[in-house]
Amino acid sequence: LQRTARRRVRDFLKKRDQLWAQGGSGANITITTPSLSSSSGSTTTTTSSPSYGIEDVLRFLREKGLTTNDVAVILCHTPSIALMMPTRAYGVPLALPEDEDGDGEEESMMDSSGNIGNDHEKQQQKQQLLEGETLEETFQRAFQDVLQGSLQIRRTPARKILRGCPGMLTMRGSKRAEEVLMLLTSLGVSTKKLGRDYNSLPALLSRSPSSLFRLVSFLTGDAIRMPVKSIGPMLRRHECRDLLNAVSPNLLYLTEKGRDNKTLAEDPADFLWVSDSDLRRKQLDKTYKRMRTTACELRDRIGTKDLIKAISAYPSLLLLSTEEQILPNARFLIHEVIRENDLPTILRMFPTVLGMDIEKMQESVDFLKYLGISDESLSVIFRAFPKLLTMDVEKDMMPVVRFLADEVGVAHVGRFVERLPSVLGYDIERELRPKWDYLTRVCMHPVFEVSRFPAFFSYPFDKRIKTRYEYLRFVKNMQTQVMAVDSIVRYGDKDFCAIIAKDRDGGKLFKRYVEYRSSKLASVQQKKRRSKQQQKNEQTSEEGDGKRRVVNTPVRKQQQQKPQQQQRRTSEKPIPRRRRPPGEANPEPGPASP
Repeated sequence: LQRTARRRVRDFLKKRDQLWAQGGSGANITITTPSLSSSSGSTTTTTSSPSYGIEDVLRFLREKGLTTNDVAVILCHTPSIALMMPTRAYGVPLALPEDEDGDGEEESMMDSSGNIGNDHEKQQQKQQLLEGETLEETFQRAFQDVLQGSLQIRRTPARKILRGCPGMLTMRGSKRAEEVLMLLTSLGVSTKKLGRDYNSLPALLSRSPSSLFRLVSFLTGDAIRMPVKSIGPMLRRHECRDLLNAVSPNLLYLTEKGRDNKTLAEDPADFLWVSDSDLRRKQLDKTYKRMRTTACELRDRIGTKDLIKAISAYPSLLLLSTEEQILPNARFLIHEVIRENDLPTILRMFPTVLGMDIEKMQESVDFLKYLGISDESLSVIFRAFPKLLTMDVEKDMMPVVRFLADEVGVAHVGRFVERLPSVLGYDIERELRPKWDYLTRVCMHPVFEVSRFPAFFSYPFDKRIKTRYEYLRFVKNMQTQVMAVDSIVRYGDKDFCAIIAKDRDGGKLFKRYVEYRSSKLASVQQKKRRSKQQQKNEQTSEEGDGKRRVVNTPVRKQQQQKPQQQQRRTSEKPIPRRRRPPGEANPEPGPASP
């Protein structure tokens, strides 16, 4: 049947091309299709050209609130939408059979299931099956029911999601989105959280529901035994994108791995992986078999105590090869970095190290040894902060070391890093330099205090450091220049008020000051945002009559108002009063002037 259908489609296309070449419109083309019954050989169907076109589809999409850019992106990705029937009004009117009895009543009949119906309803169902779904019904399901109804997304973000997932406007894509949303809500994900995540939602709604259900079944199986309520939040995270691409392929998001369309065209295996069902089924079976082997190796050979937390933090861990990546990285960590008993703890805290390159991790270890850190301290540092193994030496670590040595003046950077290893991952412009500049203004010996208490850089700048210093200086009138930095920063709020600020009210005054300060900062930031927005609006130039008109900025308005104010002041100067001599008497008041 498939071979015969393909041959008849080719014949239809040949006839259509011949009619178009001869100048015909191709309004009526005869197609002969095989009949399913054994009594008749074939049936002849004459198809007529539809009464709608692409202009009607474009008009319908614009009436629904989509912009020209939205329509262009949707049609570029899914051109078949332009061939869909916009509404039922464009369909062929239904022709009912005449009543043979002449009584004007519709005959009812009982079907095989025992339900009573009439010819009108059956012909309507048959007509709808022949015509399929219209674009209006698909748009209602995808845009209004799923995006704006269930997820409660506003129109503008909903249009952005529709541009990222244009296949939702097809009947199959809209039903997929409904089933995926139903699956995620059953896994414990709320619709409000899904509606807030605009970036990952298009890639999630375009997945196959059956493939996602198979992944859920694997995660809850004997190999991993992950709770059902933990699967939904993991699937909606960006870190789970590689795992979803491996078990639920989608060609639209294969380019996120760094491969553009040109690379995909040069490597046809990616297209076969998505389009060929047999190849996809075999590849999926291999993938699930490899993931099961990886999970068993992590639990049995490496000794991962909490495999569920490791997979939740790093879902791509299941895609790693046991012999090529997991076991070599585990041997490197045991022999070069940490003790063997600490490996399960590191994998529970930071399982990403199993997917890192060994050469990059060796560079981080060698750099810390170059700073003068001993091997015993290295094991303690990497056990507490395993993220240091994933940092780049030139981009992340070297700038921090130069800042501590040159600008701060730390004599022994190795000891400093040994006491605060996380400082190598801090951003200089946003975290280190603002704290250091402020400390130099409020402390008499900042270098000594920082060298004695390196954890100063780990505390929040505005909420902890700046707030407490301002409270002691402006409210309590204390000399903070001679006070130790660790005594001001390290205590909690209640101990800080009782021990350092000497308050006897249990911290109520400090709490009121924090609330007052936060409200003031919020109002100042709001004024800054308003002034920036106003200045941006005023500085926008308008082009008219082919010339660029100058908009009155605040500075220009001030310059224009200065001579006017000076002229007004000179014109409104009061008349100087004549001074009365000492011996002259006061004049008698005369009649009031009209």
